[in-house]
Amino acid sequence: MKKSNFIITAAIILICGYASSFAQWQLQKKLSGQPMLFKVSTLSRDVAWIVGQGTQYVYRTTNGGKTWIVTARVKNTTGDQCTTGEALDSTTAFVGTANSSVNAGIYRTKDGGQSWQRVYLPTGTKNNYWDWIHFFNAQNGIAECYQETPGQNFLIVKTTDGGDTWTPIANQPYSDQNEVGLQNAVYFYDNLNGWFGTVNSGRAFRTTDGGNTWNGFNSGNTGVCVWAVRFISPMVGIRTSLDSPPYLTRSTDGGQTWTPVSNLPVSDIQGLATATSVSTPSINQLWVYGESGETFMPFILTSIDDGVTWQEQTTPDLLQTQPDFPLVYHMSAVSFGALKDSVQAFAVSLKGQILNYREKIGFVTAVNEKRPNLPLEYTLSQNYPNPFNPQTTIAFVLAAHCKVTLTIYDALGQEVEKLVDMEMPPGFHQAVWKAKNHTSGVYFYRLTTENFSQLRKMVLLR
Repeated sequence: MKKSNFIITAAIILICGYASSFAQWQLQKKLSGQPMLFKVSTLSRDVAWIVGQGTQYVYRTTNGGKTWIVTARVKNTTGDQCTTGEALDSTTAFVGTANSSVNAGIYRTKDGGQSWQRVYLPTGTKNNYWDWIHFFNAQNGIAECYQETPGQNFLIVKTTDGGDTWTPIANQPYSDQNEVGLQNAVYFYDNLNGWFGTVNSGRAFRTTDGGNTWNGFNSGNTGVCVWAVRFISPMVGIRTSLDSPPYLTRSTDGGQTWTPVSNLPVSDIQGLATATSVSTPSINQLWVYGESGETFMPFILTSIDDGVTWQEQTTPDLLQTQPDFPLVYHMSAVSFGALKDSVQAFAVSLKGQILNYREKIGFVTAVNEKRPNLPLEYTLSQNYPNPFNPQTTIAFVLAAHCKVTLTIYDALGQEVEKLVDMEMPPGFHQAVWKAKNHTSGVYFYRLTTENFSQLRKMVLLR
């Protein structure tokens, strides 16, 4: 994929919650020397770690990204370079490496990055590139490395003692001709269900037993790089591709079959790269990063209906990167708060840029400043789909900044749920009502502001 200069148009995004600020991806930090950043692990509202490529440095924050501390170098005598990583808390983290001449190792710090020790080195056939590391909890983890020659087994190892020792699994997945692993293209929904993507095959591998056995499935088009895989349940998820359409596919059977996602809000897409998500008992939210047009303009899309429909969010001005690689290389998000109703997310670029996003989960609004004609009339749209099961989207327009309530009622006029109750800016807004715990029948929803009130009917049909 050839690249040119990036031109970014500004936008204003709101995710239900912080009325005092606009919800958008912000450029939080530009690291000195513009190191290539390949992996970010977001652990909480305050703690995150970043690993770069072509450097032996790792970065850490304990205050939500206000400051980033460079750790001690991951020193070694064999020339290992950092490629991926995984953090457990503010003091313990792991780094996977690459080496062009000998086997590459896994390193660990237990003192916040003040020192690093190698905890695993493969033996035998050259395994020279660690793609990903994942920990289920403080003791149990898994990692994948690909061998120098495509068409051989992937190397997958597991630990049950916090990373002190690592053991290869008994049934290593076999790669196709020219197929190799891809950095950080992995996701585990829970302790059993996980997936990872590969290069040059279009396959996504799936495990349902915590990584002991794996099966590969075509993810929508052959011969492409499966750049990211994200699932918001053991059955429902997405995968992205950077090479050729369909750039976004969706699965509802755990990754065994995939369907292209159409009607994306961005035209002339050149590819979709990294993705992230958060899942809570009440709502799920997905994000994907891509580039479009002849100038390869960066954009970020989000979905709050399990990947069925998507809306564009804003991105800040970003520096151009090298050809054939996406600018933003990895994203990571985590829910936080007493109700787990807020999200902290970071994204990292190949030019040492760190993006930050902190908002409420599940309510999305976008207003593009390049199209400055804001709506002058309040509008409450008919929900879609209607009838619906089990969820539906309600869109509305605000003509001015105001206090807004969006309330659901049953057929008897009893209040069922208040979807929105907050100050909001003017623009286009939408909310998703998940009605899986409610019975079939007629329901009503009312939008109320100081100067506007409208009631509409909808039907839940099971």
